[in-house]
Amino acid sequence: AGASTVLAEGGTMELIASVLPAVVGALTSALVFVALRRHLGRVLALVAALLVSCSPAQLTYTAAGRFDHHMLEALLVVWLLASVAAAVGARSAAGRFVAVASGALSMGIALAVWPGVLLHLAFIASALWLAPLLASFVKASCAQEILERSPLVLGAMFALATLLAMPSVLASPWRGELVFFAPSPFHLCALAAVALSFLLA
Repeated sequence: AGASTVLAEGGTMELIASVLPAVVGALTSALVFVALRRHLGRVLALVAALLVSCSPAQLTYTAAGRFDHHMLEALLVVWLLASVAAAVGARSAAGRFVAVASGALSMGIALAVWPGVLLHLAFIASALWLAPLLASFVKASCAQEILERSPLVLGAMFALATLLAMPSVLASPWRGELVFFAPSPFHLCALAAVALSFLLA
C-alpha cells in the first residue's frame, strides 16, 4: 500500500528512492552471510547477518522511504572485507587479481559516496596490520602461506584504490586543498601511505 501511494503521488523515481534503502540493507546482510559462510559456517554467518541487519545505524539508514547516501556505507565496507578475505585466501593469480580489483573498486566508490569512510578504512587497515601478529600463533602451513603473500596483496589493493579514487578527487571543488570532509589529495595521500606500508612490510 505504501509503495502504491508513493507511485501514485510522485512516480517511478520516488518509488525507487523509497524502496532502494531497504534493498541495499538486504544486500548488505546477504553479502555478510555469503562472505562468512565459508569461514564460520551457516549458523554463525546467519547470526552475523542478523546482527548487521538489527544494528541501529543499519536500521536508520536502510529504512524504506529514507534515501541517504550513508545507506551504502555498510554495503561497501562489507564488500571490501569480503574482497580482502578472498584476495589473501585465493589460490590462483587470477583469483587474487579479481579480488584485489574488487576491493579497490569498493574503496573508490566508498570515497566518492562519503569521504568520511576514510575512518572506516583506517580501522580496517589497522586490523590488517595486526592480523599477522595474531596469526603468527597459528602454525598451519596454509596460514603461513597466506601471511607471506598478504602484504603484497593488500598493498596492491590500496594502491589500485588510490588510482580509482583520483577521478572523484579531480572532480572535487577541493582538489587543490588537503581537507577531510570532501574528496581531496588528503585521501589520495592516505590511501597511498597505507599501500606503501603494506608493500614495504
